[in-house]
Amino acid sequence: MTIRDASYDDLTKIVARGILHHKELKIPWPFDELSAAQSVLALVRNDTLLVADDVAGYIGYELGPMYFNNEVIVAKEHFWYVLPSERKTGLGMALLEAARAKAKKQGATWFSVQLPQESKRAIELVEKEGYQLMHGEYGVAL
Repeated sequence: MTIRDASYDDLTKIVARGILHHKELKIPWPFDELSAAQSVLALVRNDTLLVADDVAGYIGYELGPMYFNNEVIVAKEHFWYVLPSERKTGLGMALLEAARAKAKKQGATWFSVQLPQESKRAIELVEKEGYQLMHGEYGVAL
């Protein structure tokens, strides 16, 4: 399994996967492909989006200061998805580890993910890795 930085060439596949993700979670508001594409482009420009093997999975995050301590740089997961056919292969964990390592190199000292209750497998993964639930997000020091 190869994980690499996303490129503009991955845009179409990531947005298509985003539609699948949106449907799986039964999110009540409509999916807007243009907004999704703009988010993907921003993460590619900021070098904070990773993809795996023909976009079988991806993880994107944003970097910024913690709201109560500007000295702490947080990498906050923006979206994280693995195709159903690739689940239980270790791909989700590999993407998360790659994102954490990259964020740490970029100066982050904390990594957080926001997971809906329906994402039980992802919640199990992050709890196993020592993430703590705080204010509706799971986080871990880097």
